[in-house]
Amino acid sequence: PHFPTPGVDSTDQESNEGSVFVGNIDPSVTDYDLLEFFRARYPGVRHSKVVCDDNGRPRGYAFVRFGTHAEAAHAVAQMSGADFHGRRIIVNRATKSRTHPPPPH
Repeated sequence: PHFPTPGVDSTDQESNEGSVFVGNIDPSVTDYDLLEFFRARYPGVRHSKVVCDDNGRPRGYAFVRFGTHAEAAHAVAQMSGADFHGRRIIVNRATKSRTHPPPPH
């Protein structure tokens, strides 16, 4: 049986998916806006999530998950600096956050 590693997203651990960080996004952008923007160029986009603060206000960045690491790499190379809702977005490979300790056993 497979037991997930604490603090690690098991879907990323077991798949060939790749994720990117998208910064400098306008506060009016929704998850769906971002999904459609990337999906128009990369059909393998699986998911997008605009990060919000504790009060539900967008923090100006998001994450987009692609079907493959190769597609995510193409997005990093091609989309950083693209205009999206009047702003030049920043696109980088997403990295696992090390700021939160793993949950207790």
